Amino acid sequence: MTAITHVPDTLAKPRPCGYEWRTESSLFGLPLVHVACGKDKEGRKLVAKGIIGIGQYAMGFVCISQFGLGGLCISQFGIGLFAVAQFSIALASLSQCAVAVYTVAQIGISYDGVGQVLLRIKDLLR
Repeated sequence: MTAITHVPDTLAKPRPCGYEWRTESSLFGLPLVHVACGKDKEGRKLVAKGIIGIGQYAMGFVCISQFGLGGLCISQFGIGLFAVAQFSIALASLSQCAVAVYTVAQIGISYDGVGQVLLRIKDLLR
């Protein structure tokens, strides 16, 4: 059996273990494609920001991510105009759990839509 003889006073700094790539061409000041995942040298989470953003956290007109914000979100958690997500807040949504104006969802709140358990605001306004 071994004993711990030394406990460090400070924690080790996190090492950067992220990946980032972006196209050289841009539109509206955003790269056409930005891929980012992991952390940067300071230990902050990388966010993909581009016309097409791909990563754990992404923002863009089209975003493919775990947490996404944009026009068309293909995400686990998505906020946008159109969302294909597990959880979403959107204008139109195809989700497992959604809050949207129009939705196809397993569970959701919407003005109109189709779902297994769906609270239709349209029906409440009658």
